[in-house]
Amino acid sequence: MTEVWERTREDGFVISTDTSRLDMSWIVDFLKNESYWANHISGAVIEKSIRNSIPFGLYNPAGKQSGFSLVVSDRARYAWLGDVCIDKACRGRGLGVWLVQNVLAYPEFETVNRWALRTKDAHTLYEKFGFRRTGDSEGRAMELTWP
Repeated sequence: MTEVWERTREDGFVISTDTSRLDMSWIVDFLKNESYWANHISGAVIEKSIRNSIPFGLYNPAGKQSGFSLVVSDRARYAWLGDVCIDKACRGRGLGVWLVQNVLAYPEFETVNRWALRTKDAHTLYEKFGFRRTGDSEGRAMELTWP
């Protein structure tokens, strides 16, 4: 089992890989009702995807789930970044940037040299980290590579 990894921001927000802290009902509700990419997926499938990936919870200073992301990876060379979401009440504070920054810096990904993701509307966020559009026909695929 992997050791729990956490980062705390000056304002008290926390990012954690501790799966026992995940508020599955918040995550499922957000993905089904506030995302365009998972609104057609059942709660059971969303929960299964979380169990079979590396989840990152974002929590406000009171410990309430305020964001989430997951990574599907071999933890050696390749990783897929998905489900990056921030609660509406917490947006505008740089938490999405902070979440992505910390996911990319997760120690188990130190040898990963190829990242992929898909987005309809957050290209500018990911470009800050070096992601580039791949030229797919929908314009959603992005990739980050380095030697």
